[in-house]
Amino acid sequence: MVPNIPHFEEVTFDTETTLVIGAAYDKACRELGLSAATDSIRTRIADKIMEIARRGERDPKRLCLSAICALV
Repeated sequence: MVPNIPHFEEVTFDTETTLVIGAAYDKACRELGLSAATDSIRTRIADKIMEIARRGERDPKRLCLSAICALV
């Protein structure tokens, strides 16, 4: 199952990485208390997670933390 992440359909990852990215995205959105009304922030989080995943990071906690830190 492909996570509901903005721009996700534009890149290709293996199944395991897809699940890691989805978990990191969901965790970041939950920790920030984001709702559907915060689409621009969700997009920034998704972009950052995928950017870091493209460089090889596969730890969902580090992906989540990096995305959150990028907002500051």
